[in-house]
Amino acid sequence: MRKNINFNLESRIVYFNDHKIIFMKHYLKSFETFSNFEFDSLAIALIQVVEQYIHDKDSYDSSPFYRLHLYYNQFREQKMCKNLRQLSFGEFLRCVVEKGNPNNEFTNDGANFMKRLFATYGVMIIQLMKPPNWLYQNGYIYGINFKSRSHNCRELCEPTMLTRRYGQQQDDYEPSNLSNKLQLIWSEKKHYSSWCCFFDNRSKKNKYGLINFFFRLDVKADPILHRIPMVSICSYKHETINLLNIIKMKDERLHKKYPFDHKAALFVPATSFCSTNLLSIGIDDSKLPIPIKSKFNASISDELRKYYSKSEPEQIASLILLKLHPERQKYSFDIEAFRLGMYTDDRRDFNN
Repeated sequence: MRKNINFNLESRIVYFNDHKIIFMKHYLKSFETFSNFEFDSLAIALIQVVEQYIHDKDSYDSSPFYRLHLYYNQFREQKMCKNLRQLSFGEFLRCVVEKGNPNNEFTNDGANFMKRLFATYGVMIIQLMKPPNWLYQNGYIYGINFKSRSHNCRELCEPTMLTRRYGQQQDDYEPSNLSNKLQLIWSEKKHYSSWCCFFDNRSKKNKYGLINFFFRLDVKADPILHRIPMVSICSYKHETINLLNIIKMKDERLHKKYPFDHKAALFVPATSFCSTNLLSIGIDDSKLPIPIKSKFNASISDELRKYYSKSEPEQIASLILLKLHPERQKYSFDIEAFRLGMYTDDRRDFNN
C-alpha cells in the first residue's frame, strides 16, 4: 500500500498520512439486491453520513439522497397515509420506486407525490437498492488490514425476539443467519479474524462487530455519496469490565444469552472504524480460556495445558476482545478523519 510521507522541517518530525482507505480482493460472486431489512438500515446510515460530512444544515439538499429524506419528512407531516401508519424511510423509498398505492394506503395527494418523486429520483433509488458490482474481502483502513467473512453472512431479515426467562431484564434476539450465532462460530478462523471496533452514530458509542464485506457506493447522481467506502457488519452487545471489552453469552445463572445487537446499524462508513485489529479469547464458566484449533494451540506443552479449559467451543460463557494496537487510538473516528478518508480512491482496489 502506498504511504504518504511528510517531513516537517521545523519540528524535524516525519508524519505518515494514515487516512487512506483501500479495498482489495473482490468476491467472485455477488447478490442481486439488498433485502428490505438491509436497505432500511443502509438508508438510515447514508442519511447520517451526509449529516456528518456537511456541517451546514442549509447545505443538506446538495445531496439528492438527503433531499429525499426531506420529502419523506414532508410526506409524514402532511399525513399522506390514510391510516396514519408511519412508514420507515426505507419503506418510503421502495414505495417511490414502485409508484404504487399498496392496499390503497395513500391519499390521492400521497400517490401523486410518489409518482413525481419517481420521475426525478427513481433511477438513483434503484441503484442504491442493488449492491455494487464489486464487493471486497480486505480493507486497509487507517493503515490496518481488516478481513471480512463473506456476503453470505449478511442478516437478511429481522432477528427473532426470544421469550424472556424469569428475572431476565433485557430481551434477547436470535439472528436469522446461522453464521451470526456467536456461540457456534466464534472459534472459526474466518469469523475470529474479522472483528472490528467502530463508532456507531446512532448510540454515539464504540461497538464491536464482524465484517461481512466492503464496498463503495455507486450512485453517480449524488456527489456526496458516490464512491464512499462502506462496510457490511453484524454487531454484538458488549460490556466493559475492568477495561476489558466482554461479550457475554451466559448470564449469572449460566443460562445461555444471545448477544446479537438488533438495534445496531448493518452498514457503517469505513471512516468510522477504530484503527486496531482485535484478538478474541473465549472463556468458559470457570473463567479459563478455551483453546481453538490452530498451529499454536497444537504446540502447547502439557505443563501449560492445565491452565486451559477442557470445554468445547460451543460451551463458551464470554468472549473477551483485546485491542492489538491501542497506541493507534488517536486515529479513531473524528470528523476530520471522516472527511479526509471519505473520498480516498486508489485504483488498485479494482485490480486485485
